[in-house]
Amino acid sequence: MTDNEYVKNSVLLVDDNDVSRTIVAQRLEKQGYRVETAVSGSEALFLCELYAFDLILLDVMMDDMDGYEVAKHIKENPDLSGIPIVFLTGRDDDESIQQAFAIGAVDYIKKPFRMHELLARVKTHIQLRSTINLLNSEIKKRNLIETQLNRSLEELRFTQEELIRLERMNTALAMGTTANHELNQPLMALKGFLDLLFGILDPILVEDEHKAILNQVQVAMDRIHSILKKYRETAEIELSTYHEAEKMVVWKESDKKKGK
Repeated sequence: MTDNEYVKNSVLLVDDNDVSRTIVAQRLEKQGYRVETAVSGSEALFLCELYAFDLILLDVMMDDMDGYEVAKHIKENPDLSGIPIVFLTGRDDDESIQQAFAIGAVDYIKKPFRMHELLARVKTHIQLRSTINLLNSEIKKRNLIETQLNRSLEELRFTQEELIRLERMNTALAMGTTANHELNQPLMALKGFLDLLFGILDPILVEDEHKAILNQVQVAMDRIHSILKKYRETAEIELSTYHEAEKMVVWKESDKKKGK
């Protein structure tokens, strides 16, 4: 294995007994496993920093650092804590077994062990590790898909809101076009009659307030005419809140008119 490289079916065997370590390593390799060996706890921790293992077979009784301490260091490291640990030991008392599982071991095999039993347990735990890795990969994929879906839904929501806004604008424009067409001709006729009325009554009217009333009518007519003219020159409209939930049209002048 190269540094920082994950190799499927890789096993770290930690045992300070040369004979036991050699025999177990050879049998594992014959079964197709990639095996790295360590003679001490410190060497085991060093190898764990270099390689990604599927399983650790860990002897409990070692000189520099016992297996429990090694396992504790591994489980405290977020990058290593997911590696399953199987203890190999001559101890079979309840306290030792409870301590092993409390630290985070997945199995506990008493020495001397039958080789076929060891190989069967190694196979089981590596298959479980493979299944867990596969499930984690699927979870990541599903989370990514969910994130992308939420982003797409947000974009769709924005698009729908924009379509609704445009539809309202189109409706306002259509209503304005109709109003402009329907009102413009009668308005021009009224304006003409009002001008004519001014010409006839101006010499007759004596009271200023009578003239003021007619002037107010004239101003109102001019304002309506100005609004319709502004509509014809409109390039764009906005919908603005007028009162609570009510909307009103805000007219924007065309670029052509701005340039004048």
